[in-house]
Amino acid sequence: MKTIGVKGQWILSLSPPLDTLEYFDINSFKMVSEAGNIMPSCEIVFTLRQKEKFHELNQGKTITVGVGNSEDKLAFGNFTVFSRKKLKEEDNNVDVKLLLTHKSINYSVDTKVSIVNDKSIAILPSLAGRNGFGFSSNIDDTLDKMKWVQSNITDRAMVDKLWFHSVLPDQKDLMLIGITPDSKFLCRSYEKTKAGAGVGKWAFIPDLGSPTNGFTPIIYTQNPEYRSNTGTIDYLSGYSQTRLVHDADSKKSDFITARSAPFLAQTSRDESTNPSLRFASVSYQSKDNMHGSFYARKEYTMRCLTKFNSHTVKIATEQFIPCEVTDIAFLYDKHKAEDTQGLYLIKRVCHRIYNNRYVGLVTLCRDNPNEVR
Repeated sequence: MKTIGVKGQWILSLSPPLDTLEYFDINSFKMVSEAGNIMPSCEIVFTLRQKEKFHELNQGKTITVGVGNSEDKLAFGNFTVFSRKKLKEEDNNVDVKLLLTHKSINYSVDTKVSIVNDKSIAILPSLAGRNGFGFSSNIDDTLDKMKWVQSNITDRAMVDKLWFHSVLPDQKDLMLIGITPDSKFLCRSYEKTKAGAGVGKWAFIPDLGSPTNGFTPIIYTQNPEYRSNTGTIDYLSGYSQTRLVHDADSKKSDFITARSAPFLAQTSRDESTNPSLRFASVSYQSKDNMHGSFYARKEYTMRCLTKFNSHTVKIATEQFIPCEVTDIAFLYDKHKAEDTQGLYLIKRVCHRIYNNRYVGLVTLCRDNPNEVR
């Protein structure tokens, strides 16, 4: 690993074949992770002063990258080359744009066949482990034991199946999933995360004199960017759908409608327009190999995830951000706006170098703005 950078601004640690680069060769850098079953990614634009090295950046080449604003504060990621592009070539120099994805590419590619009679929380660690992820969870148990069938699908698709149909002991609880650049597979209870149990707790504040709610402070350097969707967007995303499920044992059919989603805001108004009854696909359920809430839980999980995208906040900071996706955050607005302050989940984390500066970009999300009193 070679370490380069501009003192007081940014630091990069690079493994071969990028260890020939100097600090002045880096044009831009971006490392991104997102909540959900999404693989972290990385983008580097740089000048290669030995253009024969370009051919070493072939697909499948594994590269370890560390990024931060000092050598003792680095976020590391393990990546493989996804694509490379020559932007400009001159004499012995070539400008390159390199796109990287997490090195566990087989997680999204290889298909497998298996049948496991167990709970989702017992199966997820083995799926994570065989793809090189370290499993980290604050969930003790789930109530969804059944015959889980991996029918020639990828481990990533199987994780989606387990996630969407999982049942936590508290029926209103929700499983949260995230994958970090340094190969941690996060599996968390929403209720425990909201309470700050076993997760990072971060306060995004304008200055050190602001309240932090007992969380670790991170000072933002520009006004947060707020975005609040209307209920119509929730409606178009499937928030109000109902599913018709036929039960093979009782020979009866019933309507499955998701419960109201959990919330972080001080109000959880459902502003979705709903002019008619909207159906998802008709489904067939057998208790021989499905738990009793199999389809109801999928509708509930999708409804919750849709609502958590209703209100997002983008924050920029020049302070190194050690937070992870699905951590809990407290936001204090320097304008003391009642509708935007309070608790959020961390949806997206981006470490960026641009114009010779390190910037941490964090996207927070929750179900609604607060109701202004």
